[in-house]
Amino acid sequence: MAETLVSRRTEDGIMVLEMNDPPANTYSYEMMQQLDAAILEARMDDAIHVPDLRVARRDGGKIGLPEVTLGVLPGTGGTQRLARLVGPARAIELLATGRTFPFAEAAALGLVTHVFEPENWWDRVMAYARQFCPPGKAAKAVGLIKRSVVSGAGIPFLEGLALERELQQQLFESADAREGLNAYIEKRAPSFKGA
Repeated sequence: MAETLVSRRTEDGIMVLEMNDPPANTYSYEMMQQLDAAILEARMDDAIHVPDLRVARRDGGKIGLPEVTLGVLPGTGGTQRLARLVGPARAIELLATGRTFPFAEAAALGLVTHVFEPENWWDRVMAYARQFCPPGKAAKAVGLIKRSVVSGAGIPFLEGLALERELQQQLFESADAREGLNAYIEKRAPSFKGA
């Protein structure tokens, strides 16, 4: 039986994935397989609304891709993902130096979206994640926004606009869109269902 390198649990529509391969949680083939399986499970489960937030705890450690110090490059997509997040010039600098840096700098670079204080860290992270779940947010719209941005970034602009129109049409036909528009007209807070 394979060792569990990625544990998962669900809580209030949020799937929590935790990597457990000390000391550095470095990606391995086995870890990538387990991550892929967990992500696929979350994508196919209509009750899951959140698996892809990049948050960190202030003074909780450092981040970086130091593979160059071992004479290799960060495989499993490290060079490609980093360049898409920070741009080619900054990616080359970070990859070629191999330096690690605090999460506050990672947030400034866009590698993490929020750095929370250590006090009540987990409660803060879960509260942040819950804002993307029904009934307060139209989770289907959030999902299609992410799909439009991520997929659109990898295709020509005009094709991205076509994708956006297609996804918008899907949302216009959704129960949550009807709820959102009715709530607006009735001057009340919407109660979304994620459908």
